[in-house]
Amino acid sequence: MFDDASIRSSRWWTVAICLQLVIAVYGGYFGAGIGVLMLALLGVLGLEDLNTMNGIKVVNGMLINLVAVVTFAISGIVDWPIALGMAAASAAGGWAGAGIARGIGQSRLRIAIIVTGGVVSLTLFYRLLR
Repeated sequence: MFDDASIRSSRWWTVAICLQLVIAVYGGYFGAGIGVLMLALLGVLGLEDLNTMNGIKVVNGMLINLVAVVTFAISGIVDWPIALGMAAASAAGGWAGAGIARGIGQSRLRIAIIVTGGVVSLTLFYRLLR
């Protein structure tokens, strides 16, 4: 995963951890786009295997969402029937998505990530500017 040339200074790791913390705080509140942000950060950290990066992203996302759910639940602002339906759909989508990602290969997965990110970005910019 890492070679000798990719070992970074403690200052560099501190910056990387702080960036992940910013992603986590943003993701815990909004949720949108944190997967892409985490994949980008993991790429900057030197990881190249998308399956490994995806696994780390999923675990980090789960922990971010767990903290958010506990925080929102304690504050009493969770609509539980809707939240449980979304949780079930997310679990099903994650399970199916992992199988699809493994099946299409890393080069096609990279292309799909780039195309999806581009289409979503262009759509949001279009909606913003019209």
